[in-house]
Amino acid sequence: MRRVRIALCWFFAFDSLSSFQTACQDILRIVHKQEVAHPFICLPGATVFSLAGIVSVLAWWTVWRQKASGRGWALAASVWSLFLGGPFFYLWFHGWGGYWQLLKGWLWLPMVVGVLGLVAFLRPYEPPQLVA
Repeated sequence: MRRVRIALCWFFAFDSLSSFQTACQDILRIVHKQEVAHPFICLPGATVFSLAGIVSVLAWWTVWRQKASGRGWALAASVWSLFLGGPFFYLWFHGWGGYWQLLKGWLWLPMVVGVLGLVAFLRPYEPPQLVA
């Protein structure tokens, strides 16, 4: 289970970089007002993706360093991945056909990682096996 947690840890690192990049793009859209009709329409996205980047980078760092708080941060990052990979609001507006079209791209990966993260981090840590 340790190897799965380490692999998820590196996904959290990638997810934090991706979230910060999206937040920066939204902030740049706010700064360059000519791109959007109302510049503050991108502000909620920038805020959410900034917070998601912080949660993901904390999950990466604490799991990588085997901190006691790593489990909680990893669970939060896994829930974020589920939220990112399962945009059910898209299903509401576009129906099943549009939702499956969306999942054919890359969007299934965060959903799978979210489920794996919940399974891996909801289980308590096992103490290391001592070889005698």
